[in-house]
Amino acid sequence: MHPKRQSQQLDPNQTKRSRDVHVRPRPLRVFTRSRMGSIKIPRSLRTVILDFTMAFLMESPKDVLKFGYDYFKAIRQRKKMLKKNGRIFEDDNSDVSADSGAIKKKIYCQKCGMEVFKCARCKNIHKVCSGCTKKHKMTPMCAMAQAPIRKSTTDEGDAPMTPHRQTRRYCVYSEGLNEKEAKEWRPPVYEKSEEQTRKLLSLITDKTLFKQLEPDEMETIVNAMFLRDVVANEVVMKQGRGGDFFFVVDSGDYRAYIKTEEGDVKILTNYEGHGSFGELALMYNVPRYCSVKALTDGKLWTLDRDTFRKTVIQGAMRKREYHMNLLKSVPMLRALNEFEMMNVADSLDVHHYTTGDKIIEQGDDADGMFFIDVGKVVISYMDEYGLDVVLDTLENGAYFGELALIEKQKRAATVTAASDVTVAFLQRDAFERLLGPCKALMSRKVEDYNAKREEMVRKANEERRKTEIEYRGD
Repeated sequence: MHPKRQSQQLDPNQTKRSRDVHVRPRPLRVFTRSRMGSIKIPRSLRTVILDFTMAFLMESPKDVLKFGYDYFKAIRQRKKMLKKNGRIFEDDNSDVSADSGAIKKKIYCQKCGMEVFKCARCKNIHKVCSGCTKKHKMTPMCAMAQAPIRKSTTDEGDAPMTPHRQTRRYCVYSEGLNEKEAKEWRPPVYEKSEEQTRKLLSLITDKTLFKQLEPDEMETIVNAMFLRDVVANEVVMKQGRGGDFFFVVDSGDYRAYIKTEEGDVKILTNYEGHGSFGELALMYNVPRYCSVKALTDGKLWTLDRDTFRKTVIQGAMRKREYHMNLLKSVPMLRALNEFEMMNVADSLDVHHYTTGDKIIEQGDDADGMFFIDVGKVVISYMDEYGLDVVLDTLENGAYFGELALIEKQKRAATVTAASDVTVAFLQRDAFERLLGPCKALMSRKVEDYNAKREEMVRKANEERRKTEIEYRGD
């Protein structure tokens, strides 16, 4: 072989390595803010995410992944069952079918704010409400009374089906809602006496869906409930049909029952002047599990799903903004970017304490840390003689409880409310997951805290020895 050519011949492995070194890797495709603005997020995706967020806010689970798995698994099974029974379509992303004649654009009653539908036959919006003396765009309740109907051939005493009900699709997903729409939304208000308001609050406070609501959100819900007259033998809820309303009994007797596949009627329960039903309709547009029939004339307090959903979402948005302002006042958290801080804000729970309450006690297991929103707390340490040594006093914007989480030990001190206190609580798992960038700063504070505690204990012991010497001298 020619010497010159031999010098140019390279080892195959060497050639491969040199190529690996010199070939520039392909840059990753990153969506910048401008590119993200051009991406259209599908309505179905927005709806799924919104419904999951709603369920998460109401349940407040500790294990997010397990909750998400169970949630979507249950929805999948539900859709399979409905599809098998012929009650759901493959492309089911809306509430009405194409042949219903109803428009998809939502129109709302100018008087009560509820959704109005065009008549499926005449294409006009009816102006006269059978329950009102004034003319206005009518509510869905008006539509049930005014729109052309077709007699149901099922059970005697069942309510006739309106065109909207005939063509309604059943879907576990509800309508999407963006942040701008939620911020601009104004809840309807129906006048009630103080006695009626107190009664409604006592009836719904213990319901699962309402337990996580703040007092102002509960007030919004109660104000939005309206009273509906019911006549004897009226079917308020129909098994297998969709429903948008939750009912609370004000007066009258009602019976809940189901029909088996064999056609037998099974009575589930009776509501005699009190109780509530239809709670699931506030979360999902799924077929009713059972029927509810009025045994006597009566009245029902009624709440629609749209009002409930917007109240919860609007409340969650207010809570996030409130917590973000609180977190931004904590110097330690400046190491977090906006997205990280938002995740922390969404993980906070609000706790209230009165003067003298022990927020944490020395020796307890550490379950989280606290950010002071309003009020003052005193941190104390019980020494070897069983006496309390005051270590520090903290006020608005301060935080405590992180020491035991960082050192993975039991609580080293007791924190007592020195006034009425409102704190934002961050659970242990969220602390470990979200506050990584701040742990270095926290660790330095832990060192300062331990040094301060040793100094305070030393001074307390010196004072005690002086007192003992003076006592013996007397």
